[in-house]
Amino acid sequence: MAINAGVTSTAGRKGDISHPNELAEELMSDAKALTLAVKTIRETLKCVEARDSNREKKYSRVFIDEYINKVEEYWK
Repeated sequence: MAINAGVTSTAGRKGDISHPNELAEELMSDAKALTLAVKTIRETLKCVEARDSNREKKYSRVFIDEYINKVEEYWK
């Protein structure tokens, strides 16, 4: 949930979401946008964790950490 919300809101920040494939390609080719997406994912994760769901909290934290590590390694 946090990844979807973070990536979607970052990719759609220009307001035009009628061409999602193009938005995804633009996001993946822009290091600055990916950095913003990672920050947004981290902030969104806090909201998910605040729901106090232990299952979601554990799964989200592990998955988010793996995703962020892959993105950071890619852009090194």
